Amino acid sequence: MNCDVVAVEEMQKKVDAKMDDLANFVKKNREKIAEWKKMEVKVDTIIDTIKDQAKIDTHFVHDCVEDAIMVKFAKDQEEMEDVKRRRLNVIVHGLTEPAEEDDEARKSRDEDEIVSMLHEINCDDVSVTSSTRLGRKSDSTATKPRPMKLVIASEEQKEKVLRLAKKLEEEKEKGLDNFFIHQD
Repeated sequence: MNCDVVAVEEMQKKVDAKMDDLANFVKKNREKIAEWKKMEVKVDTIIDTIKDQAKIDTHFVHDCVEDAIMVKFAKDQEEMEDVKRRRLNVIVHGLTEPAEEDDEARKSRDEDEIVSMLHEINCDDVSVTSSTRLGRKSDSTATKPRPMKLVIASEEQKEKVLRLAKKLEEEKEKGLDNFFIHQD
């Protein structure tokens, strides 16, 4: 009888693992399904509009619909790729811009500022894969610093940085209240 209980518990663990896998699969694909449903609604709208214009030659209509669908599909693909490309990016405002003329020295100083800022918000375990100043470098030293785009190693790390970024506003005594981080 003890073997039956162990077998049932092992079977329950396997079923639970399969249910977790299925839940993760559904979660990952829910966004894709929603995008396809949006696309389907858009295509249906285009088809309904064209059906209302019955006076137009059907061959011409077919070509127009096909072209319109291809253009819309291409635009939606571009938008989805742009969102996918930016999913790991955050924008940081207020990081002091180094005055050094040498690109390597400026880049090194920027990296030091990033490490310091991440340390202040308890994100020491966050990996930044790249950083880039946005906009054109101004000749004047009195201008405010350019924003910086950071590419974070994973979405979980990016979410942690965004969640803990509000700590920067509370750090007035350290001069960190001028920093602002948001998603790209």
